[in-house]
Amino acid sequence: MKKSDLSEKQIENLLRDLPKVTDKRSPEEIYQNLSVKRTRKRLPGWLVPSVAASAALILLLILSPSLSGWQNSASNSEKAESGAELAKTEMKEESQDAGDSVSRNNQMKFSNDDSAVEPNSEMQDGPLEQDQPTAVYSEDINGYNVLTYAIPEPNAQIAVPITVLVHSKGGETWFELFEQTMKTLQEEKWGLADYFPLNAQLSYIEETEEVHVDVPADHQYGSGSASETAFERILAQSLPYERVKKINFSTEGQKGIELGNTGNVTELQIKDRKRHAYYFYYPEGNANPYIVPAEESYDTVAEALQQMLKDRKELGLKASLPEQFRDDLVSLSHDEKVLLIKLADGSRLPGDFLHSLEAIMLTAKNFGFEAVRLENAAPDSIGPFDLSEVLPLPVGPNKKIIEGEKEVGE
Repeated sequence: MKKSDLSEKQIENLLRDLPKVTDKRSPEEIYQNLSVKRTRKRLPGWLVPSVAASAALILLLILSPSLSGWQNSASNSEKAESGAELAKTEMKEESQDAGDSVSRNNQMKFSNDDSAVEPNSEMQDGPLEQDQPTAVYSEDINGYNVLTYAIPEPNAQIAVPITVLVHSKGGETWFELFEQTMKTLQEEKWGLADYFPLNAQLSYIEETEEVHVDVPADHQYGSGSASETAFERILAQSLPYERVKKINFSTEGQKGIELGNTGNVTELQIKDRKRHAYYFYYPEGNANPYIVPAEESYDTVAEALQQMLKDRKELGLKASLPEQFRDDLVSLSHDEKVLLIKLADGSRLPGDFLHSLEAIMLTAKNFGFEAVRLENAAPDSIGPFDLSEVLPLPVGPNKKIIEGEKEVGE
């Protein structure tokens, strides 16, 4: 190491010009105070090097003044002050973070909203909000009118049946309410394709149970096989079979509609949709599924339930029953319109079985049953359903409530 060019006298004079620092505490007292502070609040690991560096610089200045010139001493002194200031700032920020953490913990402790529980917190084992049923049940109606709209998903491979609850404005027929409500549907918000209102004039003849559909000459419903198939499917599945048996088409008052591959179509017979299996369709970004029937019909409910164990990848549909249901299902029987599903002793339904249960109930309804009962089911309840009781079936799938021109919950 290079020897300093300053004489001892010069160094002494320089040190005399430095600010005077005194500390009347003994080394033992200083150490004891530091120990107490360390016990009260542990510094985070990333802060220790800053403090240690500051202390090292200060000790270096005090113990080795003769090893460097005055300019280096001044520079190190500035660094020491900067390091000490940084340590002070970081300790202050840590204290604020700790206060914020306490505040968040208090909010979670006293909040009744389960959403306040952070995903990775230790409170996760506490009661969490359960999934809610997606279908419409008799107790949901309470003065509402029930309408169904088959709405295509963005790829138009399937039509999702949406059961809409809406209040009458006063004196409308079901068909007038159907026309009014289709203008307020929020398909894109629901993760579906923007399809309604139809680009057509509609009228209903109650005596013959017919709907007349008149389209403009520039309509797009026949531009491609997917478009025309979706058009016919959506009309057939949106109009209730109990009220409508046939659809008549015209184009600007002239009989018939031109549908690409099919040619000129004058009418469409409505068929009662029965004996279908129900699957899950998940719109992008949605955690809960829509429960959707596929087109195929089956002879027995057992066949339909068997199909519901499998994905329908070509349609973008997911299995609505968990794989374990294949092994746990012992038998199916029915008595007085109640479908009895007997499970194996000791079997336990998964925690996310609620929507699978709804898919079973909707499938049972599609086969003409009026209720479902699960035997040997554990746990005793799924969501709001008491599995020890006979379960009445839904009115329809995929509930949406519209008040005026807004969906409830907006």
